[in-house]
Amino acid sequence: MDPTLSTYQRIYLQLKRGDAGKVRMVFSRLKPESGGAMVALLSRGSILSDGMEVQLVSDPSADPALRGKDGTNGTNGTNGRDGVDGKNGVDGKAGTNGIDGQSAYDIAKSLGYSGTKAQFIASLVGAGGKDGKDGSNGSDGRSASALLGTVNLGQTATVAISAGTRRLPITIPAGWGVVAGDALMALPSATIAGYAIHDVVAVSPTSISVGFTAPLLAIGASFTIPLRIARLNP
Repeated sequence: MDPTLSTYQRIYLQLKRGDAGKVRMVFSRLKPESGGAMVALLSRGSILSDGMEVQLVSDPSADPALRGKDGTNGTNGTNGRDGVDGKNGVDGKAGTNGIDGQSAYDIAKSLGYSGTKAQFIASLVGAGGKDGKDGSNGSDGRSASALLGTVNLGQTATVAISAGTRRLPITIPAGWGVVAGDALMALPSATIAGYAIHDVVAVSPTSISVGFTAPLLAIGASFTIPLRIARLNP
C-alpha cells in the first residue's frame, strides 16, 4: 500500500431518493449493508464523527422552503391620449340643370312639317301589311305496310307426309317490286283447322318462301290456303 494513504480515511457515500424532489446523500465511515448506489471516498483528517446526510434538491420549486418570495405587482400603465377628431369635408357644389332637348314633333316642325301634333303622331303609324300566302299542304306520310297482292298456299300429297313445320316456294308477279330480303308478312284470308302460317321470306323478285305447319297428309290429300302478302315499309 502507498504509505501516503495511511493518513486518509475511507468514507462511503450513498445516494437515496428523498421527498419533494430531493436526493439524499448519506456519508458514513462504516460500509453500508444495504445495496444501491454507493461511492467510496478518501478523506484526510476527520470530517465525520459518526455520519453526515446532505439533501440535494433536483426541483427547487417542489420545496416551499427553497422558493423565493413572490414578486410585487407591477404598476398600471398610464392611459393614452385621446385622438383628435378629423375635420369635416367641404360639400360639393350642386350641378346645374341641363337644357331640355327638342321633341320629335319640334324637330319635324323645324324641318318644315306644318301639321298638328295629333296629325304628326298619327303619321307615325305605318300602313297595314299584306296578308301572307297560305302554305302548301304537306305530303302524306308513308303507311307502315303495303299490300302487294294475294297468293294461294296449296299442296297435294302423293304419299303420306309426317306432320310438322316445313317451307313451300310460291311464284309471285315481278310487278310487285319485291327485292330479296324484303320484310314481308303472310296474312291468311281463311282458316283451316290444323294449319298455321309462320313466316314469309323474299327469295327473289318472283319467288317467296312460306313457312307453315300442317298435319299428317295421306296419299292424294291436298289443301289450299289463300294468303295476302304485305311488305313492311321502313
